[in-house]
Amino acid sequence: MGGLAKAADGAGAGGLDIVERLIREIAKEPPAEIALDTRLDELELDSLQRLELLVLIEERYGIRLPDEYLDAPSVGDIARAVSYAA
Repeated sequence: MGGLAKAADGAGAGGLDIVERLIREIAKEPPAEIALDTRLDELELDSLQRLELLVLIEERYGIRLPDEYLDAPSVGDIARAVSYAA
């Protein structure tokens, strides 16, 4: 079942698609499946890759993500922030 599970918790599909695409772009070995509750460190993204992901999102979508997102938030946390901005 590849791809992100669509959420019933308010995360828009657009945000999910964006985050999944960027994770796959940044990850050295992209994961087969990414779930909303998956934390970035569980995807084996190192701290530099997590920073790169957050900076890409901020630059491309003109949003400011909280600094605590560097501490490996869940994919759903980031997807919600992106869906509100998109």
